[in-house]
Amino acid sequence: MDEPTYDGNAYTVTSTYHDGTLKLYTSHPVVPSSVGHEPEYAMTQLNSWSMTGNSSAFYDGATAYRNARDWMKEIRDCLIEAANKRALESQQNSSSPTTDPSTSTTVLVDSDTSTESEAEFHDAEWSSKDPIVDEDGIQPLKRASKKLGTTTTMN
Repeated sequence: MDEPTYDGNAYTVTSTYHDGTLKLYTSHPVVPSSVGHEPEYAMTQLNSWSMTGNSSAFYDGATAYRNARDWMKEIRDCLIEAANKRALESQQNSSSPTTDPSTSTTVLVDSDTSTESEAEFHDAEWSSKDPIVDEDGIQPLKRASKKLGTTTTMN
C-alpha cells in the first residue's frame, strides 16, 4: 500500500445552510504530529452568502454551490478512474493459476454512491442568468417591491 500524500490540496467541499446563510468549506488531511499518529484534518471556509437578502446574493451563492458540486464531481470521477486503473493493474499483476478468483474480485465503479443518474445531475444544473419566477410568472422580488412601493432593478 502506498504512503499517504499530504499535498495541502483540498479534495472535499462541505456546505452548510442555516437561517438563510450558505457557507462553503474545504478540508484536507494534515501530516500527523508524530509517527504512528492518525492525520488531522484542516477545514477552511471558502465564503458565505446570505441567500435571502437579494437576488444577486442568491445567484452568487447558488452559482458557487453549483460550481463546487461540479468541481467535486470532476475530482471524484478522476479519483475513481485512478483507483479502478490501480485495481485492474493490481489484479493483472497478481493473477496466477493458483489464485482463487472468488477471493480477489475487483468491482469497477464509474460513478459515486449517489443514486442520481448522469442525466439527473445535468438536469439539476441551471443558469444563474435564468430569472426565478413564481407560478404567476412574476419574479418574487419584483412582486414584493410593487407591494412595498419601491423599485428594484434586477440584472
